[in-house]
Amino acid sequence: MNRQTLAVALGTLGLVVLGAILLYATPSPEATRVQRQPDPQAPAEHQKAKVEKGPRHLRDARLVHASEIPESRKKPAEGAPNVVLVIESSQRREQWSAYGGDPDVTPFMAAKAKEGVRMMDGLTVAVSPRPADAAIITGLYPHHAGVAEPEDKRNFRPMKDTVDTLAERFQKAGWMTVGATANHNLNAKAGALQGFDWYRDAQPFALKLEQRMPASEIVTKALGRVEQRTDEEKARPLYLQVAFVDSHKPFRVPPEQAAPFQKTETTPAPYLATLHAQDEAVKALVEGLAAQGITAENTVFVVVADHGEGLEMPKFHRMQHGFVLYESSVQVPWIWWGKGIPAGRDVTDLASTIDVAPTLLALAGLKGQQGFDGIDVSNAVLGKSQKTGRTTAYADTMYEGAHRASIWTSKHQCQNDYGSQIVEADQFVKACYDRTTDHTFETPIEDADLANQLEVMHKDLLEAASG
Repeated sequence: MNRQTLAVALGTLGLVVLGAILLYATPSPEATRVQRQPDPQAPAEHQKAKVEKGPRHLRDARLVHASEIPESRKKPAEGAPNVVLVIESSQRREQWSAYGGDPDVTPFMAAKAKEGVRMMDGLTVAVSPRPADAAIITGLYPHHAGVAEPEDKRNFRPMKDTVDTLAERFQKAGWMTVGATANHNLNAKAGALQGFDWYRDAQPFALKLEQRMPASEIVTKALGRVEQRTDEEKARPLYLQVAFVDSHKPFRVPPEQAAPFQKTETTPAPYLATLHAQDEAVKALVEGLAAQGITAENTVFVVVADHGEGLEMPKFHRMQHGFVLYESSVQVPWIWWGKGIPAGRDVTDLASTIDVAPTLLALAGLKGQQGFDGIDVSNAVLGKSQKTGRTTAYADTMYEGAHRASIWTSKHQCQNDYGSQIVEADQFVKACYDRTTDHTFETPIEDADLANQLEVMHKDLLEAASG
């Protein structure tokens, strides 16, 4: 065999060997999918461990944050009430029974509205969850709390640790603070742990259906900790904060749960089923707390949504929040009841979700605290005034390419787009609208003064977010 023939033979042999290595070392797509499945022959606890050790599904032990109450913590005033705040996500206000929706959807909250106070024109400051949630628990515009993201990217900014949350304020005043969230936008990583003696996080990606914790389950976890309080802890009033995420898209539910709400062809039955499930969860929470002696006689309750939902009702309002600033996404359900709160009252004047924190503190006897963008509207809640004291409310979005802002009065809304990068065509335009006659915002009007106020406010807040 000459050298040339030998070289060719060796080269051919090398290619054959290399091909064999690649064939057996590289799994097929089918093999890859099979390898990702739990071994059906493995012990159940071993299979469970494999799933829970994944980076996107943490064990309960890693989701619970706990610390002891120091002896140095001050004692609150005698008779200080317990405080319960429930934050629900993506709630279309007029779908609630208390706001004219199907009476079968949220009957428990409808009953509580009759026992307490409905905010009839409560507006969020943001139509995406992280900034909207932060605003509720801090009383600050998201731009000042550090969670507004001015860049064209997903918002994973945590709250500034220099910001005082409701939990921190109640903790400093002597309350025991307990929290549980199914919404990862209120996780410790988002900065929401600040001020809690005990806190139960959501999974890191809590909107994925396989990671999502239903409202009923998060209520069970919250009640479990309340029931375990020591005598020393029971001697203090309780601040309890609970957050649900059931109604955040995707809202898929079993057909049998949606069926009772499919009353017309256009009814968003699966979505209504999620509203009903959360209503049931609030009922279970209130009844579970009552079994522990935490009742409307000694507790201030508030249930509020972080923002609304478009539901394509009408179509140009889009299916989900985050992109447009119409009443469907900005106006939120918001109900108070409990100690000192009159029954059957409606507050028709303007209010913003940045008003939740200062108002809740005032109703708990901690009136006059400083450091808020929001205002205390407790006089309106208590029936001491017909006015909230708020003349305008601001709401914006910096979410997945959308950069838009709006300003609201009781009569008008003005909005503008600041360079949104959205491929999908929608009907959002720079305009003002008459809220008293045009609730879906289809006929522009002129309001130059209000439009100018929007430009000034947007500029100031954008500078704060970018700084």
